[in-house]
Amino acid sequence: MKKKNTALIKTSINKENFLLNLIPKPIIIISTNQKIKTLNSNFEKTFNIKKDEIVNKHFYNIKIDGLNKILKEINRDLEKVKKIGLSASLKDSSTVTIRNENFKTKTYKIDKSLYFDEFGNIDGLICILDDITEQEKEINELMKKAIYDELTQIYNRRYFQSVLKNELEKVKRYNIDSCLLFFDIDFFKKINDTYGHDIGDLVLKYLSSLVKNSIRTTDQFFRIGGEEFAIILTNTTLKDATQVAEKIRIITENYTFEKVGKVTISIGITKIKNTDTEESLYKRADEALYQSKKSGRNKVTVK
Repeated sequence: MKKKNTALIKTSINKENFLLNLIPKPIIIISTNQKIKTLNSNFEKTFNIKKDEIVNKHFYNIKIDGLNKILKEINRDLEKVKKIGLSASLKDSSTVTIRNENFKTKTYKIDKSLYFDEFGNIDGLICILDDITEQEKEINELMKKAIYDELTQIYNRRYFQSVLKNELEKVKRYNIDSCLLFFDIDFFKKINDTYGHDIGDLVLKYLSSLVKNSIRTTDQFFRIGGEEFAIILTNTTLKDATQVAEKIRIITENYTFEKVGKVTISIGITKIKNTDTEESLYKRADEALYQSKKSGRNKVTVK
């Protein structure tokens, strides 16, 4: 009888392995005691391992770069299953980004389901991995295009409108000091007319890099028009914001741009009030910028 039961179990295991190997995705089964129960051939190929090397090993004892991170992610749901069994709420899927042995980044979506033994008892989790690296790249590229200016690689006008709205809400809710700074390049049309639009684009790129490296990482920098830019200085008093504006003006004035030489900017700055609307704030900052240009350019005006 014992031999018969052993034979049945072996047959069941062989059938299970056969079925797992038919699925063209990496699959691993981890038991409730946190040991690797089995895996399919696609899992072996993906992680360049042999099944016999890790089956029946506790996952904490597996020291394989990348795989450890995946196993730890799986274990979060496994711990729930161990504690509350069938009532465990498993995530529909989770994602893990790892770096493989060739130092290439890979992102996997992991779908997890309860795994039962031949007696119908919960015996662990069966996990199917899906390589979504390319999809993630495409999503990231689309997100990048949605918020970044293609030429300068700083935030674009669309994102500026969204961030400005949020900043207004923060000022009203928490009564914090924040300021809005507008600036544009003096005589930029002359630069384009004299040197061509390609050189004009280089000036925009170099200036964006120059300014970006001159402000805090918490300050948000946008291109809102051709040669027009904005900076939202969060948690910043008007006095400090004016100092930042002067710093940017001087750094720009002292920089020598390729082929063009010296370039200056005019700046308008205003404090964000808790009574402001987007329109009133924008108008006040724009008026300050206009005043800087009207009074001779290469200046900072506070309004």
